Amino acid sequence: MSKQSTTGFAEQLQRGFSQKFNIRTILALILFGMIIVVFVFSGIMGQGGASMGTGVAATVNGDIISLKQFQDQENRVATYYSQMLGGQFENLIQRKQLQAEALNQLVDNSVAAQSAEREQIYATNVGVRLTIQDMPYFKKEGIFQTDLYRGVLASNNLSPSEFEKMIRQQIAIQKMRDIFEASVILTKLEKNVENDMKRAKMNLLYLKISPETQKTPEEAIKLAQELEAEMAKTLDQKSLEIFLNSKNQKLKETGLFEISSEVVPVINSPGVYKAALDLTADKPVAKNLVKEGDSHYLVILKSKIFEPTANVKEDPKKIEMLDKQKSYVQYQQWLENNKQIFTINRNPQLIQ
Repeated sequence: MSKQSTTGFAEQLQRGFSQKFNIRTILALILFGMIIVVFVFSGIMGQGGASMGTGVAATVNGDIISLKQFQDQENRVATYYSQMLGGQFENLIQRKQLQAEALNQLVDNSVAAQSAEREQIYATNVGVRLTIQDMPYFKKEGIFQTDLYRGVLASNNLSPSEFEKMIRQQIAIQKMRDIFEASVILTKLEKNVENDMKRAKMNLLYLKISPETQKTPEEAIKLAQELEAEMAKTLDQKSLEIFLNSKNQKLKETGLFEISSEVVPVINSPGVYKAALDLTADKPVAKNLVKEGDSHYLVILKSKIFEPTANVKEDPKKIEMLDKQKSYVQYQQWLENNKQIFTINRNPQLIQ
């Protein structure tokens, strides 16, 4: 097959698969660290290709990644970076880096596809068939041609079963990516709640009672007990301040902080944050002291404000990019967790 026809095959195959699953751009996904599907069948074996054709590059839970698959992936990765950077990779270190990346991608794809199948996410035979039949390169006058399909694969040293396995794997992987992407897309209501949380700020008055703030641990326990007894009688802020003055205790102030930060300045206490969320202008004093370790906190709401909403239009492309980044992080975490429980063996000659 000529270089020109091979390139056309790769481009059309990539386009057909991308349109099928609504992948916006292969480049964007590459920038996220994964080449989802770029089937470039060069039909050219690299150095040592003849002796490596029947060998094994790696196994993933018994699933074999052949040296031919590895070499084809290495060629795809090299082609991509050569086109992007405008050069060849003749340096030995660069070549080893490319080989490592190619093998890692194949291992990740195998782990992802097998993990997806374990979670009942897989490509059906019908799905695989329809995907292949939709690919323009296998059509003549808009109709899928079996002979053309087999001929193109044969000219690229691929059997139908090998090619269909690749398609099956990529469909399963893309389905998992779609699931993670859908999971991070916020609804309009969720975004409104999130924006309100970012706008809301509060300022707290608090008193910390602990062995560090009192002369002795016994004095700290006694003061906490006396304050609790006073709070049982009244939650009036002025009355409590009078009581504290009689004990030579003074309230401190946190200063304004965003509720969405989930952290109260100075006070590293989840309990104080949770108690603060229940406080209102009508009921500014927490019902009970908040206990954290050997410390007790009196919590009082001083003020709560909502900053005006900035009249700024959100960039849909930016939102989409952020959603993709979030989904990619979640997908990668899922993938890494699964890799920990998989048995992965790499050919040591390829990773030296």
